Amino acid sequence: MAGRIGFFLQVLPVFAALTTAGQAPSPRELTENMMAAVRQIKTASFTVKKWERINGIIKYSSSDAVMSKNPLQIYMNIKAGHRKGYRFLWIEGDHGGDALVKYPDFPAVNIPVNPRGSLFRYNEHHTIFELGFDYFLKITEGSIHTTGDA
Repeated sequence: MAGRIGFFLQVLPVFAALTTAGQAPSPRELTENMMAAVRQIKTASFTVKKWERINGIIKYSSSDAVMSKNPLQIYMNIKAGHRKGYRFLWIEGDHGGDALVKYPDFPAVNIPVNPRGSLFRYNEHHTIFELGFDYFLKITEGSIHTTGDA
C-alpha cells in the first residue's frame, strides 16, 4: 500500500499540471508525462503479489521489495509462496554480480547466488531485473517506438 501511495504522490504533480492547463492532454501527451514521472523515481518500496503458471500449476507468491536506482539495489523479503522466509539483497557491482540470499534454514548465513542462474530462477519466469517501474517503462517506450504516432 505504501508503494502505491508513494507512486501516486510522485505522479500527482504531473496530473495537477495537466488539469490546470485547461484542456485534457492527448493520450500520447499523458503517456509521455507519466513516463517522465516514472523516470524521476529514485527509490521505491512496494509489495509484489504474483500468480504464475509453473508446470501447469498456478503458484502464488508475495514479497516486500525495496529498490534504489543509482546504483541499482534490490532487497526482497518473501512473505508467501514456495520461497517463504527467504530474503535477498542484490547491489549492482557488488559481490561479483551475485545476490546475497538468506535462507530461513540458515538465518545467520548469507549465500551468494547468481540472480540469472538456474538456482535463483527455479520455478520463476521473471528475473529480479524485471521488478519495478522501469521494466514497464521499457515496454511502453518499445510500444511507442514500434507503433509511432498511430
